[in-house]
Amino acid sequence: MKKFNLLLLTALVAFGSVFTSCKDDDTEVLEITLENATLDKGTSLNGEITSTAGLESVQIFIVTAAGKQSLKLITDFDILPVLENPINDKYTILIPKELIAVDGSYEIEAIDKDGLKATKNFTVGAGTPGGVITELNSSVTIYCTVGDGGSASTCASADGSTYNPATATVAEQAKVDFIFFNGNGTAAYGPAGQVFGPLSYPSGLAATFSSWTNFNDTKIGKSTSITYASATYAEVAAELLTTSTYSVSLLAVGDVVVFETEAGKVGVFKVNSITSGVLGTDNINISIKVQS
Repeated sequence: MKKFNLLLLTALVAFGSVFTSCKDDDTEVLEITLENATLDKGTSLNGEITSTAGLESVQIFIVTAAGKQSLKLITDFDILPVLENPINDKYTILIPKELIAVDGSYEIEAIDKDGLKATKNFTVGAGTPGGVITELNSSVTIYCTVGDGGSASTCASADGSTYNPATATVAEQAKVDFIFFNGNGTAAYGPAGQVFGPLSYPSGLAATFSSWTNFNDTKIGKSTSITYASATYAEVAAELLTTSTYSVSLLAVGDVVVFETEAGKVGVFKVNSITSGVLGTDNINISIKVQS
């Protein structure tokens, strides 16, 4: 019996050695592959992650010279944007265009259940990834739009230039990102203290802009979390990912507004003052920071 037990123990030790040896020979794999490293704006990201240990988390970052900021942390792989595929340890990636809607540099970070980390970078849009927002030299006063277009009620965020709708050239129209109208509360004109993108002007001003051929589609939204003085590209860009409005209204002194121009430049402005008076002399004064 002792001899049999000794043989059994020897066999078990040998089996354990073989098993351990096989396990040591296995190489843990965590790899991210993407269909495109550079995407046009408005395109979803496709790819896959290979993970032999199983994924613990996937995180999407926007990356700038100042660092990177998380846009989404994914830990549930039963649904997209990362979907587990039990075949060959694969996970499908489909990052929707809404999550990466701002031009710039992005990073996917995957961490598996053993703590192994893998990253992959990609770029949305053309030009230098990421960016810096820079304040214009001076504050800008935009006057209320009037029916004959006879006031400087449109503004280009790139340099703070203002133009009269009635006399703006086609080239000037192409620069305009904001229009101010101190509305009278009707459906046609909208609420008071309204700044809107040119493509989203209220119906009551249709005659004013009837001669225009260029209307920029500016995304605009009020921010409750950004401080104008310390605003960075990363935090403005991140907030714009959840912004789906193209005008802001009922503005008050101190309000901070984020925006993205049709050209893909992001920025932020702060309301310094709003002056009410006779239509056409009403105005809003803002300070602007925009992506350089």
